Amino acid sequence: MVVEAPSPLLRDDEREYLERLGPVPFCVDNDWAPYEYLDADGEYQGIAADLVRLIAARSGVELRLVRTKDWAESLAASKDGDCLVLAFLNASPERREWLGFTDPYFSDPNVFITRNEHQFIADPARLSGERLVLPAGTSVEEGLRARYPNLKIEVVDSEREALRLVDAGEADMTLRSLTMAAYVIRKEGLFNLRISGQLQELSNEFRMGVAKGEPRLREILNRGVRSLTPQEIQSVVNSHIAIEARTMTDRRALVWLFGAFGFLSLLWMLWNLSLRRYLKHLRLIIDAVPAYVFVKDQRGRYLLANRWMATAFGLDPERIKGLSDLDSKAPAEEIAAWREQDRQVLESGKELRIDDHPGRRVDGSPGWFQTIKLPYRRPDTGGKAILGVTIDVTELKNVELELEERERRFRHLAQHDGLTDLPNRSLFSDRLGQAMALCRRDGTKLALVFTDLDRFKEVNDTLGHQAGDLLLQEAAKRLKAAIRASDSAGRIGGDEFVLFFLGIEGRAAAAAAAEKVRAAMELPFELPGRELQISASIGVAIFPDDGEDETGLSRRADAAMYRSKAGGRNRVSVFDPAIDTESGSARR
Repeated sequence: MVVEAPSPLLRDDEREYLERLGPVPFCVDNDWAPYEYLDADGEYQGIAADLVRLIAARSGVELRLVRTKDWAESLAASKDGDCLVLAFLNASPERREWLGFTDPYFSDPNVFITRNEHQFIADPARLSGERLVLPAGTSVEEGLRARYPNLKIEVVDSEREALRLVDAGEADMTLRSLTMAAYVIRKEGLFNLRISGQLQELSNEFRMGVAKGEPRLREILNRGVRSLTPQEIQSVVNSHIAIEARTMTDRRALVWLFGAFGFLSLLWMLWNLSLRRYLKHLRLIIDAVPAYVFVKDQRGRYLLANRWMATAFGLDPERIKGLSDLDSKAPAEEIAAWREQDRQVLESGKELRIDDHPGRRVDGSPGWFQTIKLPYRRPDTGGKAILGVTIDVTELKNVELELEERERRFRHLAQHDGLTDLPNRSLFSDRLGQAMALCRRDGTKLALVFTDLDRFKEVNDTLGHQAGDLLLQEAAKRLKAAIRASDSAGRIGGDEFVLFFLGIEGRAAAAAAAEKVRAAMELPFELPGRELQISASIGVAIFPDDGEDETGLSRRADAAMYRSKAGGRNRVSVFDPAIDTESGSARR
C-alpha cells in the first residue's frame, strides 16, 4: 500500500534539532504479526510498520531500526537508551516511568479467547479459579491482576503459545486484541477457539513511546500521528487482515450450511428410522449440536428438545415433552412471537428464518440468536409438526456491532477536526452548500463569517503548543455557543475558524451577529495556571449579494477579514467592494 506523504512542516529550530539527533533508533516487537514483525530478510513489516513509515515521513523524522531478539529485549533497549522510540505499544504507569507517549494512532478492543464449549464471559469477576494465559510483556497483565484476583493469570513466552495452550485445553482462556485474535486463529487454523467476550475497560490504544529525555522528538512525531486519516488507517488494516462485516456474513453462511445439513439429517432420520429403536442414538446426536434443537406438534407442545433447549426451561430434556412455550420463563411478548412464527410455518408449509433476534443464552445472560423453523410430518402419526434450530450468534453480533461503531467513529473523525471536534473544511463546505441551496429556494440570505485569532502564534511560541491547543478548544466552544441549531461552525486550519448564519436580512444584521462572536473571543481565557486575553479579526460576506458560490463568497469574506487585521485587529468588517480587494488573502 502506498500513500503519498505530504512534505513535513518543520520550523528551522526543529530541523536543526533533528539534524543534531541524526537517524532516530527505534525498536519493535519482531514477532507480533499482523501488527509488527521482521520478515525473513529482517525487514520491518505489518500494520504498525506501514503506519510508522507514514508518521515518520510526515513528521520529517528519519528512523533507524534496531533489531532485537524479542519484545523483552526491545523494552530493555528502550530503558537503557539504545532505542529512543518504541513504535507500537500501549501506555501504562510502569512504561511512563521512562517513556513519553504520542496520541494513539490505532485502537483495538481486547477480547477473551476460549475453546468453543466455554460459556460466554459476560463478567470476568464471576469466574472462579480459571487459568488465563498471557504472552510476556503485555500492558494488560497489570490491569487484569488488579481487577480480577479471582483468575489464575500465567505468563508464557509468546502469543502463539498462549493460543496453543487454550486450543489444547491446558488453559481456559487468553485475553488478546480483536485484530490479533482473528489473524492468528485463521492463520494457525485454531478452529476450536472462539471469541467469548470483550473487556471494555482494558481496550488497546496503541501509540509511539518516546524516551522521556526527548520531549521535542515526541512532539514532532505526534504531528505525524495526527496527520493520519481514518481512511488511511483502515486501508492499512485491510491490506493485512480484513476484519469486515462480510466476514461475519461468510462465517454465518457456513454456520447455516452446517445447520441445514443437520436439519436434513434429522428430518431423514425422523422419517426413516424407528424413534423407539434409535432414540438413544438420536439423543446423542442432537445433544452434541451446539444449538437449541426442538420439535413441536401443531398445538405447540414439545415432542423433543436437546440439552441446550432444556436449559431454557431449567429441566432435563426428557421432562420437556408435553410442555409448551407457556411453561417457559420467557416474557409474554416473546411467547406470542414464537406462537405466531409457528402458525406461519404450519399454514404456509414453508421454512421460516428469523435473523438476529434477542434471547437468553445458556448462562442466562442476554444474547443474539438466529432461528430456522421447518415444517414436517410426524413419523408416528403423520400429523403436522415443526422442527426448529436456534443458533447463538452473540459473539458474531458483538463483533459486528463493534465494527459498526468503529466505522461510525472513523466517519466522525474523517469529517471533524481532531482537536476541537468542529466540522473540518470538507464537512463545513458540504453544509454551506446545502445552506446556500436552501437560501436560493426560499429567496433568503446567509452570512459567511471568517474568524482569525489575533497573535495566536505568540501564544504557541511563548507558552507552547499545549497551551495553544487548549486555547483553540476553548475558542471552539465559544463559537458553538454563538450559533443556532440552523447555523454551522468549522475549523479550516491553524487558528482560522469559519461559520455561517442563516436567515440574515442584510449587512447590519450580519455585522451584529459577528460582533457577538468578536466579543466572546475578547473575554479572558482561563487556562490551567494562567489567564490569557486575545482577540479575533472577523470578515463577513453576504450570500447572494457578495457571491453566488462558495469560492467567490469565501474570497470576499477572507478579504474583509484581512481589512480587519490591517485596521488594527479585534474588529468586524463586512465586505465592501469599494474598499476590499480579493488579493488581500494572498498577502496574509
